[in-house]
Amino acid sequence: MNRRDAIKSAALMLGYAASATTIASVMQGCKADATPGWQPDFLSADQAQTLGDLAECILPTTETSPGAKEVGIVAFFDQMLKDVSTEDEKQYFLGELKKFEDDCKATHGKTFSKLAAAEQTAMVQKYADAAQTASGDDDPFFTLVQEATVFGYFTSEKIGREYLKYDPIPGEYLGCIPYDEVGGVWSL
Repeated sequence: MNRRDAIKSAALMLGYAASATTIASVMQGCKADATPGWQPDFLSADQAQTLGDLAECILPTTETSPGAKEVGIVAFFDQMLKDVSTEDEKQYFLGELKKFEDDCKATHGKTFSKLAAAEQTAMVQKYADAAQTASGDDDPFFTLVQEATVFGYFTSEKIGREYLKYDPIPGEYLGCIPYDEVGGVWSL
């Protein structure tokens, strides 16, 4: 499978929700570092904490799979913003992240990361509802975070290898074969 086919498949998988920046990150070959001692290059420590907690609300840890934080979503965001995004995209994203934090402080008196789980869920639901009703050319902040979280999660090495039945040596490409003949491989 060539890169173009892989991008088309990824776009179909995400329901054509992948933005140009997200596609560009695939082209750049971003690899997130999920190590515990990781430090952000672009984001501040507080921004990284907020973004990690927000991503974890979107894709939480369950009994059967790791959450967004565990697969290194914050490192993915940090590298995507640093290496792929334009200056305007960076400023927009950071500005919207600040507005999100300011809204948390105005509503609950604390930053998002210091909110109780129910309060975090309420804030995420508020922004998800607003994103559903938004219209216009610009994607709402929450939609950008949600798309990038899902994309980064399902393209992470941990999910690809351990949960999507990664095949490191796929062999030849056969585009239309029955699933039972593939041997259960979902990710190449």
